[in-house]
Amino acid sequence: EQAPTEYDYDWTARYWDNICKWRWYTRKMYDMFREQLLRGRTVQHRSNGGSLAPLVWSGDTSFLAPIRAGPGRDVETGDIVFCLAQPYDRYFVHLVWRVEEEITDYDVLVTKYIIGNNDLGAKRLENGWCHRHHLCGILTKTQRGVCVPERKDIYREDC
Repeated sequence: EQAPTEYDYDWTARYWDNICKWRWYTRKMYDMFREQLLRGRTVQHRSNGGSLAPLVWSGDTSFLAPIRAGPGRDVETGDIVFCLAQPYDRYFVHLVWRVEEEITDYDVLVTKYIIGNNDLGAKRLENGWCHRHHLCGILTKTQRGVCVPERKDIYREDC
């Protein structure tokens, strides 16, 4: 189910000239996404930036579904997830580069997900790691977005 068009608005965009306000509003938006995903609801997200190209282009609408605990579909290398990346507690919608297992200080085996970008022709950048409880959603579908010619650097070539 798609949200009505009046809700298809990036209300964080008007604060791009004030990075502190933009970060605060963006964090609130992602907190709302996380809350809805934890309630079992799918969220719709307008992607920005080119870090996942060509998998997801800036301006594309991404649909993120909840990741349920327990048996079911595991998160794997190559999946795109919405997560609270560590060590800085920053939200990302990014690619799972690899899945590792590690032993904690309490001798517990945990799964660690290393996340990063998928830039075309750019140096791949690792953005952090997550444990299972940091993963909030998984990309299930994208719809190609509109082109903005003045932002060709982060938009697809057919713009």
